[in-house]
Amino acid sequence: MHQSLDSSMFAIPMYSKGVFLNGILHMSTFDNMLVAVDVEGNNWWIIHPPTTLYYRDGPGDGIFQSQGSLYFASSTAGSELSVWVLEDYSTENWTLKHNVSHLQLFRTEYSFLADDFTIISIHLDNNLIFIVAGDERTLMSYDMDTMEQRFICQLGSDCQVQWCGLDVKTPYLPYVPLFSELLADGH
Repeated sequence: MHQSLDSSMFAIPMYSKGVFLNGILHMSTFDNMLVAVDVEGNNWWIIHPPTTLYYRDGPGDGIFQSQGSLYFASSTAGSELSVWVLEDYSTENWTLKHNVSHLQLFRTEYSFLADDFTIISIHLDNNLIFIVAGDERTLMSYDMDTMEQRFICQLGSDCQVQWCGLDVKTPYLPYVPLFSELLADGH
């Protein structure tokens, strides 16, 4: 069940992705956990990830929304990428949706990118992962069903921001449509 807590018990990284799903905001923390808060901001609780969070590319970039569910992506250094889906909030039951080695993910032609990549999004309706990798910030996709990887474009090495005098990778924000007609009807 939900473990109650207050917001002073954890730290959320500056570029942590948040996922708003089913009236709940989900966030990754520095403390190897996921935190959820209701729309009023009164109830905070922990959702334990299926595996230990691994901050390869900066903090908290492992939660996503896809197909109406909360997804969690975890990568081990130089090894593999695992994608999990939360099946049940009350039991914190996660199901492994896909597992792929870095060699399979990047193939031989992009194997040099395997140690420097960030998952930026999972498609809202399909089993498609979007990745940015390498010094030239190569944008690519990986289809979990067909296991095909596609090069999209190179965003360039200028695709970063300054923070405290350091160059850090640009935070990517996925497009989420707003269906204003549905809101006007009260649904």
